[in-house]
Amino acid sequence: MISELKKFIVEHNEGLLTIAVFLVLVAVGSFIYFSSSVHIWTSAKAEIYYHNNGIDIEEYVTDEESKIIHDIFAGKGLHFDDPSCGFRKETSIRIGNSIFEPACDSCGIVKYGFKYFTLDDEENRTLRDILNKHGAIFPCV
Repeated sequence: MISELKKFIVEHNEGLLTIAVFLVLVAVGSFIYFSSSVHIWTSAKAEIYYHNNGIDIEEYVTDEESKIIHDIFAGKGLHFDDPSCGFRKETSIRIGNSIFEPACDSCGIVKYGFKYFTLDDEENRTLRDILNKHGAIFPCV
C-alpha cells in the first residue's frame, strides 16, 4: 500500500505540485482580498452601541436602516492609518461580530478592527442621520 502511494507520487509529481501551488495562491489571494475590504454578513442586523455623556443606547436599527448601513460599509477599501479623529468602541455600530467605530469628530472615517475606511460626504451624512435618529449625538469628543 505504501509503495503504491510512493509510486503514485513519483509518477504524478508535476500534477501534485501544480495543485499545491494553485491551492497556496488561492489561500494567499483570499487572505489579501478579505483583509483589504469590508465584508459583512447581509443577514446580520446593525446595532447602535452608544455610551457617552450620560446617554446609553444599545438598540437595533430598522431593517431598512440596517440595509442602508450595509450598503454604505460593504466593499469599502481598508487601509492602515493613524487619524486624529478619535474613535471609541462606546460609540460604535455592531453588525454580527464586527465593530465599526465612526469618527467621534464627525469626519467621514470609520475604524474597523485595526484598519480604517473612508465615507464620502453623502454616506457620512446618511450614517450620522441614522445614528442621530436613535439618540446618538455626534460629535462625541
